[in-house]
Amino acid sequence: MQLVPSETLLGAISADHAIPDEAVKDKIFFVFNNVSQQNLDVKVAELKAILAPDHWSFVAQHLVINRASVEPNFHQLYLQFLDRLNLPKLTAMALDTTYAAIKALLKSPKVMFSRLPR
Repeated sequence: MQLVPSETLLGAISADHAIPDEAVKDKIFFVFNNVSQQNLDVKVAELKAILAPDHWSFVAQHLVINRASVEPNFHQLYLQFLDRLNLPKLTAMALDTTYAAIKALLKSPKVMFSRLPR
């Protein structure tokens, strides 16, 4: 199975969000790079400590485009992560980003569709 490049998704998703400074971005990326079932609560606390509400959209986009879209084995972990963050607006943003990504994939000429037998 060939994955659609993240550029296809990024091009279709609104980037009208505040981008954290490099230090905060590095911390966000570190959290997601190192989260596991065993340290879930610790990583949730780490992200909550650095996350400002104006960066929620950035985190939602990163989670959907750069993580969930290429790491299907971690979907359950990412859902648990969002649940434990207990930030309904961030969860809604992640869901909206997911819908936008699906829409972009369905419209992309790079996606090959095969017909199901009748």
